[in-house]
Amino acid sequence: MAAALPFVTAIATVASVGSSLFGGASQQSSYEDTARAQEQAAQDQEQAAYEAELMADQNARNQEAETLESVRREDLALEQELGSQRARAAASGLSLEDEEDSLGLGLTASRVEGQNQIDWLKSAGMNKADILRWEGDMAKRSSLSDAKYTRSLADISRDKGTDALLGGIFSAAGQVPSAISAGSAAKWW
Repeated sequence: MAAALPFVTAIATVASVGSSLFGGASQQSSYEDTARAQEQAAQDQEQAAYEAELMADQNARNQEAETLESVRREDLALEQELGSQRARAAASGLSLEDEEDSLGLGLTASRVEGQNQIDWLKSAGMNKADILRWEGDMAKRSSLSDAKYTRSLADISRDKGTDALLGGIFSAAGQVPSAISAGSAAKWW
């Protein structure tokens, strides 16, 4: 039994050296997997950033087109209303030549008010388009910032993997003298 003790000690010490080496390598592999996943997440965040900006720009262009169409329709409706007012006035026998009378003043006021409403509609629609572009830009900036942070996490994971591997190597190196003396006691060399 006493003769077997150096042999068992040698086996245990060599196993401990192997465990340290393989344990460090295993941890490094795990950290590398994590780093790859974080890197992929960062790429996905960057892609989302650019897609958000493109989508916001398309929405803004749609808003501008919608605004211009609304302005065109409102302008047409104003012209029709003013034409209708002139036609009613002419049918009633009132003169349309005098812009100083109440009918002329009323038509002028209707035109000015209608044009003010159209101008406001156009301005509001263009402001909405600008806001949509701004929101897209902010979403892009936020996603790019998230991607940068995720990349830094990937770098940290890689560093931890390297540390784990080196820790395993140094731990095993520290156990080598014990393994040599245990091997000598077991008369392996």
